[in-house]
Amino acid sequence: MNTETVLTRLKIDHESRTVAVQQVREMCEASSNPIAVAEHILKNLTAGVDFKLTDANEARMLAAHLVQDAILLGEQYDPTEALQKAALKIANRRKSDPWLFAKDEPVAPQLDESGTKVVLEGDQKLKKGMKQVLAAKLYETNSHLENKDLIKLFEKELDMSTAGARTYVYGLRKKAVQE
Repeated sequence: MNTETVLTRLKIDHESRTVAVQQVREMCEASSNPIAVAEHILKNLTAGVDFKLTDANEARMLAAHLVQDAILLGEQYDPTEALQKAALKIANRRKSDPWLFAKDEPVAPQLDESGTKVVLEGDQKLKKGMKQVLAAKLYETNSHLENKDLIKLFEKELDMSTAGARTYVYGLRKKAVQE
């Protein structure tokens, strides 16, 4: 499969996995029907397999994983193998980060490594200090990203302003250098 042509047709960057995943996310979030957008991407990357997905987050994540594999493997991309790998990654993510898949009732997530619980207030906002814990965990897993990409990630995942995200990224990078 010529993945470069497929991704170009879908208007998804075919060189940078980080940019491509962000584009998939933006395409899904900008749509009134994010599942249909993700299914369209999936259908193009699996040579016409029809999908009937019901969870928007899972659909977006599946599309993002296939796009990453398509960029990484290029001509050696195998849709069947890529689907199996993506399904396994999502199943593992469902176990490690269950709050990403929460429906109507928000779940207070528990961070594995530190054992710190993230507690939500009655209005479902993070209690004071919890955003710092989540930011540290997010930085730890994504410290390889460039500043601008890390800032955008903090804005999206932690619902921060650009200025707030910059401050957190600067502080976490400074702390990492000192250690």
